[in-house]
Amino acid sequence: MIRIDTSRYRTPTQEDLDEARDHVARRGSTLDSLRRAAAERITDTAGRIAEIAVQYGIAPEEFAFDSSVSEEMMTRVAAEMEDLEEQLMAMAREYATRDAHSDGMRALLLGMLLSLGHRNLGLRGTIHEYLWRTLRQTEGIIAAARGLGRTPTQTVSLVRSNIGQGVALADMQRLSRYRHLYRAPFISSGGKATYSDGTPNVQGVPVSGMRATLSAVTNAVGKTLDYQNMVEMEQKGAIGYWQARGSDYDCAVCDDEVGFHGLGDMEYDEYPHISCCCIRIPIYRKEELDNY
Repeated sequence: MIRIDTSRYRTPTQEDLDEARDHVARRGSTLDSLRRAAAERITDTAGRIAEIAVQYGIAPEEFAFDSSVSEEMMTRVAAEMEDLEEQLMAMAREYATRDAHSDGMRALLLGMLLSLGHRNLGLRGTIHEYLWRTLRQTEGIIAAARGLGRTPTQTVSLVRSNIGQGVALADMQRLSRYRHLYRAPFISSGGKATYSDGTPNVQGVPVSGMRATLSAVTNAVGKTLDYQNMVEMEQKGAIGYWQARGSDYDCAVCDDEVGFHGLGDMEYDEYPHISCCCIRIPIYRKEELDNY
């Protein structure tokens, strides 16, 4: 139940409620579509990179994506990675601004989008880091597969089907006693997540680089879409919003957010979760709505 002073503020209409629900539904649909499209691009690129790698006949123990191993191979792989990074950035820009109704709004949304990322890297820096982590995992899958006698075709297939996994593959587990013989960091570290330079994550968290990339892209786009919703509320004269639960899922964090949030919160108030179903219903002063 929405509890506001109806002598000062207009009771939200059914249209207000429908628009609030529609925003959450559109955001969810947009992010699902983006995630599928981005995952397909990453998987395709990983497959092409594997196809490049198996052409060079490098011994599994020595295999690594490094110029000292094969400068030509690394040049081709780096070109694939740079192209993928550009594709993902273009997709993020497209999905984040597709409902912008003016050049000014589009510029505002792009500024928000590009600022979002991990450890102050911004979106591009975050995508870059996570994609190269994905490459290290691709490298490990290739080295393990070849070390166990997989054919080039089987190796490429393993990369395409397993690049999204966040744990060591069975092939890597079979090589665990010999991992100190392998140059590929994802094998030598026992399947731990690695940074783009190949050093193991000190926390040892086996997070898939592909999953991390997809999360970074969809989180940034989702937050930008929420930001647009807040800006448009304010432009219409809303003095705040009432946050209500959009599902019966048990969540104490969402329960704590239920209630009125004033204009100051609208500067940019993140949802508790990127996939949050809570709805934000604009609240207007009676006189401001009459003038709109």
